[in-house]
Amino acid sequence: MNYLLVVDDSALDRQLVKSLLERRFNHRLEYASTGWEALEQIESHLPLAVITDLQMPEMDGLELTQIVRQRFPSVPVILMTAFGSETLAVEALMRGATDYVPKVKLAAELGRAVEAALSATAASGRDPRLQHCLRLEQAHFELDNDADLIPTLVDHLLQMTREMAIVDEADRLRLSKALFEALSNAVYHGNLELSAEELDSHSRTAGSELVRQRREQAPYRDRRLVVEATLSPNEGRFVVRDQGPGFDYRSEPNLAADLSRVASNERRGLVLIKLFVDDLCFNERGNEITLIKYKRPATASQTSPDRDGVA
Repeated sequence: MNYLLVVDDSALDRQLVKSLLERRFNHRLEYASTGWEALEQIESHLPLAVITDLQMPEMDGLELTQIVRQRFPSVPVILMTAFGSETLAVEALMRGATDYVPKVKLAAELGRAVEAALSATAASGRDPRLQHCLRLEQAHFELDNDADLIPTLVDHLLQMTREMAIVDEADRLRLSKALFEALSNAVYHGNLELSAEELDSHSRTAGSELVRQRREQAPYRDRRLVVEATLSPNEGRFVVRDQGPGFDYRSEPNLAADLSRVASNERRGLVLIKLFVDDLCFNERGNEITLIKYKRPATASQTSPDRDGVA
């Protein structure tokens, strides 16, 4: 049976996560109090996703993330972080985590993070013999501001990357998160012009009252989300454009220069996008972002991980 694995050495925190996930998902929940216990369960039966605390004794969430990435690349890992651990969270993202959620925002963000991770698990149904003959695939979408369509669109774009064999299982999960954030930012911050503070005070779903009002008011209701995808055997290029006023992307902090400041910045989605794609650029107006993912040759660590699963 499909299940979600929650890893936390605190029984109180495990109970909190249980209550949050049971409200939103019908999947069975399993629990582990240590990283080693979690690995035993994963080896026995792969979960749909791992939701783990960052700070634990013996094996912390950072090490657990790296091992899961190498041994079980199809399993997304979501970190739960305490205040002040933003830099470690970004390091975990670099090592293979799919997302992180501050513990102070679990109620508002955990369900959405798990939902986004699960949306990346659709399998490709195309005959592999035909896959090797594919040389170019393109798609063009124009959507209204219905956020419920975002997971479905991400699934479709990921299907295209699989058909071109551009990303492996682990990178596919991370690309899924980057696309999800780019599309969400375009709808909420771009077309609907909602600030991070407004989204924090309201449920970030299409059914929230504030989002509903914006979707029905001019000029927001007439704006469209445009998504273009061009995939070749060597790269995937995704253009996401909203019809809002844009923003000054030049003022964004330098990711490499100050990880802790960037991780706590309100533009958390942009941080994840920068980490999970190989290149990105904006148009002059700041209402269009292009995400680029290059195909990488298989490495020795990908094909033959060492006995401990750590590179």
